[in-house]
Amino acid sequence: MSHSGGSSCRSRLPLVRGLLALVVLGGAVMSGCISMDSAYLAAEQYPAKQPSDPIEIIMKVPDKPHIVIGDISCRGGAFWGAADAQVVIDAMKTRARAMGGDAIIKYSSHRAPAGTVAAGAYSAEGTVVRWK
Repeated sequence: MSHSGGSSCRSRLPLVRGLLALVVLGGAVMSGCISMDSAYLAAEQYPAKQPSDPIEIIMKVPDKPHIVIGDISCRGGAFWGAADAQVVIDAMKTRARAMGGDAIIKYSSHRAPAGTVAAGAYSAEGTVVRWK
């Protein structure tokens, strides 16, 4: 009696695929899905800032002279549970650095209330600027 082992491997394939899907899905849940949008408004594109460069978060338009680079918005959480606000803010700061910004002004944020489809989702938006 010969045994090729092929049928045993084929019968385990759906199980392996199912486990892989759970691992990928689990990673998405644990990391908190982030959705990011940005739009350049400046005619000039600026070099990216270093990861260690600070990015200020300012709720209003500052008196300090600045150049508007673009708008950004970010959303985290929703179907996977509540998003950590700091994760969203950090993602926005990373995008602002990539755009060559020094600050995010006109910053506003919102958490979707319980009982809604997007319950727990955290969204934020603002304008990336570079100081003159």
